[in-house]
Amino acid sequence: MRCINVLYCIEFKIKLIQGRIQYYKTLLKVKQDVDKEKLTDKKSIKDGEEILNHCKNEMDKLGEKVKNDIQLLNTWDITVQMYCILKIYLDRYRKSTRWRDY
Repeated sequence: MRCINVLYCIEFKIKLIQGRIQYYKTLLKVKQDVDKEKLTDKKSIKDGEEILNHCKNEMDKLGEKVKNDIQLLNTWDITVQMYCILKIYLDRYRKSTRWRDY
């Protein structure tokens, strides 16, 4: 009977220690995520707008090339591919935000 109580105590202590280890693992993971978030290079809104305007300008240039040379569409040229990617990206961005210059 006494051995059973000792085994229950040992089992309880093991579970308690496992719980503490898991708790500290979680704390460490949260701390690492916070530290990683601090290290990321975040762009300002102004930088983001400059990037979007540059993409829009490039899309306009590629659109003009496609309009002037319809053969690019027939061969699925890289110019057409880039135009389509930029168009989809900027349309999605425009729908998800209020980009007034678009």
